[in-house]
Amino acid sequence: MLVLFEENAYKSFVRSGKLKRERRILHARYSRVKGSDSGVALVSLGAPAAAIAVDMLIALKAEKIVFFGSAGAIDPELSIGDVGLCTQAISDDGTSQAYIADRSVFRASSGLVNELKDGLGIEKELTALTTDAFFMETAEKIEKFARLGAQAVEMEAAAIFAVAEYRGVEASGVLVISDRITEKGWSPGFLDPRFRLSTRSTRKKLLEWMENA
Repeated sequence: MLVLFEENAYKSFVRSGKLKRERRILHARYSRVKGSDSGVALVSLGAPAAAIAVDMLIALKAEKIVFFGSAGAIDPELSIGDVGLCTQAISDDGTSQAYIADRSVFRASSGLVNELKDGLGIEKELTALTTDAFFMETAEKIEKFARLGAQAVEMEAAAIFAVAEYRGVEASGVLVISDRITEKGWSPGFLDPRFRLSTRSTRKKLLEWMENA
């Protein structure tokens, strides 16, 4: 199951004409890919909403969860439009702790990571910082988590990995760098052609991968 957090991304899959009838689970929407056991789901932003939706999808027999979203770069080596596989997430959220307590780092499933590398041709691996607070990436926080290995910041990865591990299914993620966060402040890149091109091309690769899965 491919999990998305942005309505425009979900609509792009709908416009492809390759999805079946839409269904709803609470605030999430999902559709099956025609001729495949895979599906695409649109869930709300943030760890709590994503965890609830993923838990429900697992109850409906989803065995592999791949999330696709954007992230802000912490690592100065990352540029707008870079695409990477989220292989682990450092928790600064509360939801992941509700599933697996006393853990600060949650990891993707190595087998699924390798499948995505082969299927999408993405080699870059990213460690994400998962936070609940939308506007609280202070310089002190970024410095602290960068020392722990965080390269980008987003809002769902740790919780999704925790749910998947707790429920015994596989999970991984694909992130596109949409903005940069440094000690000097925030540099948005959502309108940057590099971000838009990377997002479109990765969506296409994901759909092809699901059709052939």
